[in-house]
Amino acid sequence: MNLSTFLSIAAAIVVIVLVGAAIYFLQASNISAVVGLPMLSIGAVIVLMILLCLMAVIFSTFGLQDKTQALALPEGSIRAVIALMLIVLFAILSIYLYGSLASRQLSYMGALESNTRDNLVKLYGGENIISAPNADGKNVDVWLQQTSSPAGVDFAKQLLVLVGTLVTSICSFYFGSKTATQSYERAANAPLPPVVETFTPATYKRGTGPQDFTLTGSSLDRITGLKLSLNGKQIAATAVKASADQVRLKLDVSNEQEAGIWQLTLSDSKLGEQATSQSLIVT
Repeated sequence: MNLSTFLSIAAAIVVIVLVGAAIYFLQASNISAVVGLPMLSIGAVIVLMILLCLMAVIFSTFGLQDKTQALALPEGSIRAVIALMLIVLFAILSIYLYGSLASRQLSYMGALESNTRDNLVKLYGGENIISAPNADGKNVDVWLQQTSSPAGVDFAKQLLVLVGTLVTSICSFYFGSKTATQSYERAANAPLPPVVETFTPATYKRGTGPQDFTLTGSSLDRITGLKLSLNGKQIAATAVKASADQVRLKLDVSNEQEAGIWQLTLSDSKLGEQATSQSLIVT
């Protein structure tokens, strides 16, 4: 067993143990949601980081690591994880705040006398006091139903807006930077258009048969064909041989064709037809 396999198995065991321990602790302790929810969120982040480290080890085993990036993971992985973590945090916080504000908490006041219970009703209102006869038949068990304070509601609203703004900013930055990177890569990898500098000879007499021509410039190795155009008529070149800076070809203009200035058009294997400023004077 090599080191990478051992580390992978050890990390998997640690994750399983941590998840099991967290579930057992939350069930056994009957901890309140106020404390349990943050603990669960922190534990989830810890487990996620362990899984990311495990993924980095696996990538390193297969030679897929990128040492220029965080945790040697592919570019954009950590940004995506942060964006997903914030989205999950926003969802958990929204549900928790809604549940806390929508439900009223009951506080047990103990077994009280009837006159004490009546005083509590006057103080807090009959809708906020819940009572039931005690087993001894003399006193009553009293619960106080607490409503959310205006200050607590305002704080929950501000916190929700703050986290929502943070989630929107981070996600916008992630997807925006990803789009900009892809656009830059496409622009960097886009093929350069052919550039024509000279076309010789510049004149041709009709009916003289096929004649050799030479085209010079740059990015000409993708040229697969050339043609001359005048008043809707076209003449295609033959024997086209292209290199990076030169194209050799043959042209044959019969006596039936018009005399005039014929424009040169190139056929690029990637960019299609490319018009040029070069022309051939046909006499």
